[in-house]
Amino acid sequence: MAITDQIRGLIGEDLATMRGRPFQVARVSDNTVIYRVGGRDRPGQMKNYEAVLDYLGSGNQVNGPGDIQKVCPTDQNTAYEWAVLKRLRVLR
Repeated sequence: MAITDQIRGLIGEDLATMRGRPFQVARVSDNTVIYRVGGRDRPGQMKNYEAVLDYLGSGNQVNGPGDIQKVCPTDQNTAYEWAVLKRLRVLR
């Protein structure tokens, strides 16, 4: 199953970042993920998930949002991406 479909399966589920900040995945398209944080929507990009999956596929580890920031330096949603990947059990 493609990562987009897996993330789509989390729509509406209560999630939390590593620091415990609650959020939900509100919408998912082929290019975009919308995170609902504190009643506001934050857009994210599917290409960041793909970059992290490529990074992991090369034998690297991701232990937290900071590691995602190294892979996607302009990404401002690493805490949400880390939590989603953790929930999907892509990360340990």
